Amino acid sequence: MTEYINIAIPSKPEIVQETDTEGTYEISSLYPGYGNTLGNALRRMLLSSIPGVAITTIRIQGVPHEFSALDGIKQDALTVIVNMKNIRVKANTDTFPQRIALKKKGKGVVTAGDFEAPSQVEVINKDLVIAEIADDKTELQIEADIQQGIGFRPREDFSDDSEVGSIVVDAIFSPVKRSSYEVENMRVGERTDFNRLSLFIETDGTITPREALEKALRTMLTQFEAMLGFQSENKEKMKEIEQEANENMKVIAIQDLDLSATIVNALEKNNIQTVMDLLKKGAAGIREIPGIGTKAVEEITERLEGRGIILKDGE
Repeated sequence: MTEYINIAIPSKPEIVQETDTEGTYEISSLYPGYGNTLGNALRRMLLSSIPGVAITTIRIQGVPHEFSALDGIKQDALTVIVNMKNIRVKANTDTFPQRIALKKKGKGVVTAGDFEAPSQVEVINKDLVIAEIADDKTELQIEADIQQGIGFRPREDFSDDSEVGSIVVDAIFSPVKRSSYEVENMRVGERTDFNRLSLFIETDGTITPREALEKALRTMLTQFEAMLGFQSENKEKMKEIEQEANENMKVIAIQDLDLSATIVNALEKNNIQTVMDLLKKGAAGIREIPGIGTKAVEEITERLEGRGIILKDGE
């Protein structure tokens, strides 16, 4: 008996129409029934699993909370904050948070394009209206922090990390605004019940629809590949992977973690040179190092987690 039945292989995605923010793609020659199976899975991946960036905290000068009135501004603070949440940002960096800032004086409309951003950060929807200054004497100052994430995260997830005076907001990280699909039958050889999948994608402009589709396909592929085989068959392989990971951590220098100079100096004085040294010391041991406090341990933990490494209490 053969290991599996040889099922027809579908085509690669074909572009039907495409712009910077909208695209329609077709995948043909899908085995009967696979159109809906693949279409539904891809749509869910597109809407929930594509990473993006969003504003998570906002600071408006002179505004202690979101229900405050704004002198000289036609909108109240809550309206300005809602408008701010609609700013879409593209970030060419792995270091977060990033900060954008606005300082504008005089009567007129304030738009997202008025924000100054770091070189690796770009505001996409520059024409988005944020507020309107009512007179020439009023100055509006706003700062906003941007984080990276997936899907939706409520404001409660960011409250513990916020600065005093910051207004924490819900974050929608997904760069995909809409996705839908249709399935129709097509002929393959003598059969007329094969599927053609037509997939529509609309993004916010921070990535193209084609990039979103490729990311969704790769995410699905990674998930399925991870489930191949059974744990009992993979124990030796997992040991090899773990040993290789440990060897790699021995050669990752702490200077490569983008830590502050003060923390690096304190660690080096205590002969901690690599990530493996950090893991052996553990969180509790690191706190005992002179010059290393709770904030420093939090920074070290955050940098390690950014590389998929968890800092425990120690070996």
